[in-house]
Amino acid sequence: MKKLLSWLIGVPAAVIVAGLAVANRDPVRFSIDPFSESDPIFATDLPLFALLLGAVFVGILCGGVASWMSQGKWRRAAREARNESNRLRQEQDALKRQAVEAQSKLLTSGPGAAAPPS
Repeated sequence: MKKLLSWLIGVPAAVIVAGLAVANRDPVRFSIDPFSESDPIFATDLPLFALLLGAVFVGILCGGVASWMSQGKWRRAAREARNESNRLRQEQDALKRQAVEAQSKLLTSGPGAAAPPS
């Protein structure tokens, strides 16, 4: 089901992106200096599709980072729960070993030695 869904979304998206790239091959000037049109600090000529795809990529990257940062509390809670579970498992194993040792001491000490007083 997952593979079918990825094909249903991926193939049309690839066709749209390819069409966008073919239709928008003309170069446009990209500048990050809003104050000087004639002599910008940084300017480059890029095909429009490259600029659009770059903007989409930066948006996806920023969204992923924001999502990862907002989920930090859940990752921390999971890590703490995992550590607590490991600690409790170790404690349980230690108690089992103590119980086995105590039982073996009772069995080896003799039948009359472990009897409760009357």
